[in-house]
Amino acid sequence: MSSNRFQSSFLFAVLLLSTLGCGSKSEVPVIATGSEFQEVLVKVEKLSRPVFEKADSGIVLEEADNKNLRESIRLFKGLVAFNPDIPTLFLGLGKAHQLLGENKSALENFAMAARGLGNISDLATKQTLAEVQYLSAISFERQKQYPEAKMVAEKATELVPESSNYWTVLASTEMQLKEIAACKKHLEKALKLDPANKRARYLLRMIEIAKEG
Repeated sequence: MSSNRFQSSFLFAVLLLSTLGCGSKSEVPVIATGSEFQEVLVKVEKLSRPVFEKADSGIVLEEADNKNLRESIRLFKGLVAFNPDIPTLFLGLGKAHQLLGENKSALENFAMAARGLGNISDLATKQTLAEVQYLSAISFERQKQYPEAKMVAEKATELVPESSNYWTVLASTEMQLKEIAACKKHLEKALKLDPANKRARYLLRMIEIAKEG
């Protein structure tokens, strides 16, 4: 084979591979119009919402759920590329990463969501920001960054003090930091708000067992 024929064959192979790659579902979708944005938004909500609700209910996610989360991440990235001024998109993107165990990426997106929410101007914004801080606390704790986890958990409880889950995650970080008195106090508060909070009851039992031992 001549060198020219070899080069032509090689270039054709490269071109073919690059063309196949352009159609890969792993690539972030390019959104050019408002109508395309709405179409992708509807699609990502249908994919992500059932998985988020399943996880929030304490149900173990299956491989099909993880697949939907990865596709959701791809779509969320396209949405924020088109319009980076919607904090809830970063919240959704962060939560998808968190459920896949990708806590560093989750925290990056939660930070973007918190920054975008800015000053609290209404109840909905207040609740959304509290949720961002709560989820950030979970990811910080999973990365063993306990002081950071405690800081954002405290912010969540300040914003929405009626949430049992927010007090529980604060108590969990305090347990890791050996702040047992505060931990017990906040677990009791969590259980007063929601007597069915299994996580809070479990952590309180752990304190009692440690005290007995």
